[in-house]
Amino acid sequence: MDINTWEVDIDTCEMDIDTCEMDINTCEVDIDTCGMDIDTCEMDVDTCEMDVDKCEVDIDMCQMDIDKCEMDIDTCEMHIDTCEVDIDTYSCEVDIDKCEMDIDKCEVDIDKYEMHIDTCEVDIDKCEGDIDKCEGDLDMCEMDIDTCKVDIESVGWI
Repeated sequence: MDINTWEVDIDTCEMDIDTCEMDINTCEVDIDTCGMDIDTCEMDVDTCEMDVDKCEVDIDMCQMDIDKCEMDIDTCEMHIDTCEVDIDTYSCEVDIDKCEMDIDKCEVDIDKYEMHIDTCEVDIDKCEGDIDKCEGDLDMCEMDIDTCKVDIESVGWI
């Protein structure tokens, strides 16, 4: 081999080394990016888990409100029944007027309770939608993390 061949071989080796160093730098940037993606996904997971916890508490509260409203409606309906019986048996006009006012109040209360139940059901639907969105976000994060792990493994860093 003559000196020119060696110089060409040395130049080729130096270019190969430069290419390898650039590849290493690119891989390090990719690894850093994947690490940041994983951190972001972990924060998203934490946020979603907090949102799910809040929604579950909200759903429980709404369900308790619904249960209370349903009991209040039952109580009002029993009171109406009692007043209607009393109207037939009372001779005093004042008692009849009071019972009729109680019936009117109970009917207003029943409407109020039914509106509150409707509001709670809307809140429950919203929370369930939020939970579904969070679960979708979590699935995306898990796929991103898996992709990053594959990228990191492919360059032999894991």
